[in-house]
Amino acid sequence: MSSRIKAINFVKIVIAMSFIVYLCIFIVVKLIIDPYKEFQYFEFDINKKQFFSSPKVTPYLLSEKLLNRESVVIFGTSRSALIDHKMLGDSVINFSSSLYGNPIDVYHFLINLDKEKIKNINKIYYLIDYHAFGYKVSAYVNKVYINTGINKIYDSLKSFDVNSIKHAYKTVIMNLYSNGGYVLKGDGEVNHTTKKNFNLNNIGYPEPIRFSDEAFASLLKINDFSRDNNIEIVYFNVPLYNEFVKRFDMKLIIKQSKKIVNKIDSFYDLRCFPAISEFPNNFSSVNHPNYETTKYALDNLISTYKVNNNNIDLFYKNNWKICSGN
Repeated sequence: MSSRIKAINFVKIVIAMSFIVYLCIFIVVKLIIDPYKEFQYFEFDINKKQFFSSPKVTPYLLSEKLLNRESVVIFGTSRSALIDHKMLGDSVINFSSSLYGNPIDVYHFLINLDKEKIKNINKIYYLIDYHAFGYKVSAYVNKVYINTGINKIYDSLKSFDVNSIKHAYKTVIMNLYSNGGYVLKGDGEVNHTTKKNFNLNNIGYPEPIRFSDEAFASLLKINDFSRDNNIEIVYFNVPLYNEFVKRFDMKLIIKQSKKIVNKIDSFYDLRCFPAISEFPNNFSSVNHPNYETTKYALDNLISTYKVNNNNIDLFYKNNWKICSGN
């Protein structure tokens, strides 16, 4: 046998072995450990709790629930991830941990839902976070989730990446050794059992306040989508700890808020919430309210905290002065 044929055969063996190894890793990671509860074929002590979401998988898994029931839909960030059916007294599907509040992604996700799913959206709560307006392109354009048989496995293969492996490993470790923290529940909400865990002497600084024209344009499209489909949408923010609020550049907050209300008319800004924001025990971190505080905020979406084009300058001058000291 010539050396050339030997080399070709060796390459074929390497390719075949690589494929087998890749397939074995996929089976262990995606089908057995299943960090995103994508298949749920097996339940062991190592994968009983879900700690991670995937932007390539989780939103589409959750949207399947809209085929079976009417629900309130939550969009936002980690600050709205705690919202569940008990908090609102209604069926809830929470996309905060998977779409993460970027208006471009939220819009393209919505327009790719089929009519039956859209019909079952009773109401939308959208936490419009200050750092979520920096994106220009969506990861969700024309994405279709396939939820049947071999097509589902094929679709999962396309989303299989190094993050899947990392999340599978951490899923095993956290299921075996973690007591508390963030646990993802079946409707996308987070069960957060960790108490206040921040150092009052090390508050840190807010994430950058962002201004992407594409993101603001998508916010307007979301608003139009909701109107055209007769879906009520509530835009809001939640309380933040006083000492954290003081770190904001108020000129940028007002500038961003003006861009927002130019697109959606109004939103509820509870980031400075007197009698709540001043007490650290109301928060799990300086910029994350705990469950009780989040519920209290949603129960107080009243005109006092509603920002629009007519009151925006006076609102921040009066309301935020209490927290910011400016």
